[in-house]
Amino acid sequence: MDVRRLQAVTGRRAADCSGSGLARLSIVQHRRHPVRALLLSAVVSAICLIAASPASAAARVSVASGNWNSPDTWSDSIGGASGFSVPVAGDTVTIDGGFTVTVTADAACASVAFTRRTATSLTIAPEVTLTVSDALTIPRSVAGVNLVAVGAGTLKAGNVAFTNTGTAVRHHITITTGRLTVAGNVEAANHPSDHQNFIIEDMSASITLTGAGLLQVGGTLLLGGSTSDWPNVTTGTLTTSPGSTVEYNGADQTVHNIDYFGNLTLSGSGVKTLQPGTTTIGGNLTLSGAATMTTVADVTVRGNVSVGPVRSQPATIVEGGQSVRK
Repeated sequence: MDVRRLQAVTGRRAADCSGSGLARLSIVQHRRHPVRALLLSAVVSAICLIAASPASAAARVSVASGNWNSPDTWSDSIGGASGFSVPVAGDTVTIDGGFTVTVTADAACASVAFTRRTATSLTIAPEVTLTVSDALTIPRSVAGVNLVAVGAGTLKAGNVAFTNTGTAVRHHITITTGRLTVAGNVEAANHPSDHQNFIIEDMSASITLTGAGLLQVGGTLLLGGSTSDWPNVTTGTLTTSPGSTVEYNGADQTVHNIDYFGNLTLSGSGVKTLQPGTTTIGGNLTLSGAATMTTVADVTVRGNVSVGPVRSQPATIVEGGQSVRK
């Protein structure tokens, strides 16, 4: 039996579980029949125990397009009947092919996985947060694009994995003025068993930040199993824009030498190590918190520089065409 449904039913008799109400009255009435009273007491105790127990994690699968908080969207299996309780923290969620699920109020779950079938979408409404404690897995769709549209909302995940190979973009995350926060690493596809990683496996994967979109990474940004630049032609693309921000907010981290068309923020703690090669930042470079920055490469910043301790031998940091630190 679905424990959540049982709780919904037994909740109307919550007072009975405290020893008062209908159950107690029934037991008193059966004192002249000890066996009946004993059996009734056992049944009531069992129901109360189940009702008081926390609901166990459940599997939820989209079987229609609709809102996250609508039972009509969900079943417990692919192609199953709708009408199941909406996903909550601890549940595993599958977004099946061809459906669009929209998060219209703050929500949480353990994991979200797309299927590889026809184009599928997960959309987050403005000022709404979806928290995925473990993995967000986005395989390459066999037709169309598997899309996570963060938009002006917030997506928090422990692990984001783009899986399956291909050339044309078939799995995509878009952010306009919202935020994507990854608790762990942005890591190579040859570490699929790692948890709290951001895995981009092939050139069919894409992340696009427009407007004031923010990508926060708590660990290391690695693609293709090496310290190669991001993006490159074999591991997917990261597209930033003026006004957007990429933030490394963990402890010791490697910062890749790509063209950041927006802002680059190095926060948290530890040493932020810039990779060899020139790093170009179209907006501002900010170093905050307890973090320090180490670089052997030249850094060109078209906006403002706000930095703390920097170890830059023999590199040059250039702000608006002027060398500010050697």
